[in-house]
Amino acid sequence: MASIYIQTTNLSSNLDHLDALIDTVRNETGIVSQVDDWFGGFKEFTAKRHAIDWMNQSMTDEQFSTYLKNYLFTQKGAKFRRNFKFQDPLQCRSAIAPPISVWFLIFLFSSQQVRGMATLKMISIRLKSVKNIQKITQSMKMVSAAKYTKAERELKLARPYGIGAQEFYKKAEVKDEEGEKGQLIIAVSSDRGLCGAVHSSIGRIVKNDIATNPNTKVVIVGDKVRNILQRLYAKNIAMVVTEVGRKPAVFGDAALVAQSIINSGIEFSKGKILFNAFRTVVSFRTTEMPLYSQNAVANASKLPVYDSLDSDVIQSYTEFSLASLLFYSMKENATSEQSSRMTAMDNASKNAGEMIDKLTMTFNRTRQAVITRELIEIISGAAALETKN
Repeated sequence: MASIYIQTTNLSSNLDHLDALIDTVRNETGIVSQVDDWFGGFKEFTAKRHAIDWMNQSMTDEQFSTYLKNYLFTQKGAKFRRNFKFQDPLQCRSAIAPPISVWFLIFLFSSQQVRGMATLKMISIRLKSVKNIQKITQSMKMVSAAKYTKAERELKLARPYGIGAQEFYKKAEVKDEEGEKGQLIIAVSSDRGLCGAVHSSIGRIVKNDIATNPNTKVVIVGDKVRNILQRLYAKNIAMVVTEVGRKPAVFGDAALVAQSIINSGIEFSKGKILFNAFRTVVSFRTTEMPLYSQNAVANASKLPVYDSLDSDVIQSYTEFSLASLLFYSMKENATSEQSSRMTAMDNASKNAGEMIDKLTMTFNRTRQAVITRELIEIISGAAALETKN
């Protein structure tokens, strides 16, 4: 803890030399913000409240004592009250109160002992916080690893739902409906972050599609993509589904989302589902699946090869295929999210470990420097006493 003591009984006579004192403090410590704040605030207070011209006017000791006491009881000056030591207890009185006698003007520099040098207390606080962060990231990595194992196992069972629906569209050669009804995008994400670029990659593609075709409606599954699009493209958001990602998705959740989309009456001539397809533990690919309306399926060129397909059957299958595709995309995205979070937390734990090593080394070096300086001061003082004797 470095301190600067200014001993005076008539500080008003030394105010002209305070600028030179501040320069000395700046050269020796590299930090004078506390002195500058007090001196600048006091000058501004006296100039506004008492019309004191600091360039061409001087104050008496009595004036200085009165103005100083008034300033220390203002909102801005109250924080500097502890920097002054008075002969008598400081009390809030009127401006005609007897002058106060300042014994010491004390400014403490707790964090700038040497320019660019942190104190042991600051380093220990930082070291403790980084260690706590490392514990959190390691715990999150373990939880994500367990969830990833379960999500990958469930993904294998969910893939036939999505692959089967896509194969039907390919075999029947279903194409986008003609017309200008607009475009529908279903963006699948989740409500939780700390998983790399899982959400931002989907948000970036949606932004580009909206810029290309302003007549686009977006159905968002998960709160994170909503936060990305809400500021600039709120009018394009047709529906938001939250509370996604806390628990593993089941087919009933996808069916509920699909039914909500159908009941909303959104009409589109072109549609797609955006999600993150799982590849490996450390990688995923942002993928889009085509989405077709009931009229587009009914007008498919090779649909007649299937027997007994009336309008009710086509409607039922369109609703079921939408739920199947949503269930498949939610499972793919959940697996990608957990693997990405596991990788991100592993990298964060490694970075925290490196910071802990560096901070520990800095702490030891600083502590050794403090011990060495104290030893030098003790030895120098003992040598000075011997020389005097």
